[in-house]
Amino acid sequence: MTIIEALNEICEKQIPKEINGVKTKYIVKERRIFGYPKVLVSILPINIRKDNIGTAHNYTENFYMTYDFTQSTLGYKHLEQDIKELLCLYIRNIISFLEEEQNNDNT
Repeated sequence: MTIIEALNEICEKQIPKEINGVKTKYIVKERRIFGYPKVLVSILPINIRKDNIGTAHNYTENFYMTYDFTQSTLGYKHLEQDIKELLCLYIRNIISFLEEEQNNDNT
């Protein structure tokens, strides 16, 4: 499977639809910058419009764009770990946002 297919499969398994009441989505898309392919993975809130909550990670041409990812390969395991770390960062951002909102409501 391609890197895009692998990332979609991993995100579908690992990213919940809702985190602490915040509806969440992910986007995996390929784009070209100056002719070089990149794959961007983003985790975003659906119902919150505020900067610095969503997280993203780029995979450049150097990251084995043509590699055949399967669940048993080390490359697939590496992608799984990347998505876990990206999700943890997103969860920290959500918690920080909710704490900030709660502090603003209490003042």
